[in-house]
Amino acid sequence: MSNVKDSILLSKITTISIENDSSLDTIHEGVVAEITPTPLKKVSTTDDTYTRGRTTSFHLPSISEQGPLKLNEEELQKQYTRRSSNVSVRSFKPNSSKRPSIAPSIAFQHYDPKYKCMCESLHVAQGGIIICSLSALSILSMVLIIVFQKEYHLKYIIPELLILTIEAVAVFFLFKGLSEKKSKLILPFLILLIIGIFGLTTLCIFSIIVAIKPDNNAGNLLTSLTLENFSEFFSDDDYTKKDEISHSLSVIRMIAIFIAITTFFLIILESWFVWTLYKVYIYFKDIIDSEIRKAAKLTGGRRCSAMVGPRENLITGKRNSTLIGESNKRRESVTKKDSNYKRSSTAKPEFQAQKF
Repeated sequence: MSNVKDSILLSKITTISIENDSSLDTIHEGVVAEITPTPLKKVSTTDDTYTRGRTTSFHLPSISEQGPLKLNEEELQKQYTRRSSNVSVRSFKPNSSKRPSIAPSIAFQHYDPKYKCMCESLHVAQGGIIICSLSALSILSMVLIIVFQKEYHLKYIIPELLILTIEAVAVFFLFKGLSEKKSKLILPFLILLIIGIFGLTTLCIFSIIVAIKPDNNAGNLLTSLTLENFSEFFSDDDYTKKDEISHSLSVIRMIAIFIAITTFFLIILESWFVWTLYKVYIYFKDIIDSEIRKAAKLTGGRRCSAMVGPRENLITGKRNSTLIGESNKRRESVTKKDSNYKRSSTAKPEFQAQKF
């Protein structure tokens, strides 16, 4: 190299090693470069020739210390950009349609908000299980109360046992319907709840009337029924106390208010039971309707084509294949669509990377 180039060359250099001379096309003007051999042998740098096949190194001055030959970043990027090789790029179709499927159109939305209860925080099926469990526990507790009573009054025990038997049968059908997802088995317990709501409403109205005016026949009847139900809390010597309670208007009013409040909350609770079980009934019916629509989409075209005329068949298309044939056709169409996404190893690429 010339003396001018040696005088401009600075002490700090940057080394770039390449395999052969074809990787770097040219050394552009304005950049000082010195071609030196590998560290193993010394080759004279006065001539521009070097042994081919030997790993060479190009020593370029540091960009930060080039002095008068300092270039801008854009110019350096243009000058030191290598040509990219012709790399094959896997072809793809950005606008290709997705995999055909009939599932989104017929999929049943199990977690739709209309199938939820408790401010959409609980599924109606889970709510039905809770109702069934609470009803079974209440029946069991009533049976235990009857069994461990000290005194038995046949005129009260027989109706209670009859009602508990009917409730137990209804709860059994409810459990069966929830486990097998049969909506018709929910109806007995649902009807029983509606009857219970009417009975509790009547008792609540009766208690409110007694609380307003306790000195009447309704008040005396309510007091006597209360004392008979809680007679085990009184000893045989407490007849005077019973008489005082039965003739005390304040006590009668307190009992009536307590019964009215209790029945009011029971009405609200059973109303929620009815509403939740009604949603369960609709949920199970919608599942069955969804299965029917799904089967109709798979096999319904063949039935509809037999009902319409030839002109309608030309418009809508006639499907005479069976269910197995339809499934095979869909399977073949899906495999064809999937094959478009897979690239053969011998196929040519649809486009290549651009040369810089």
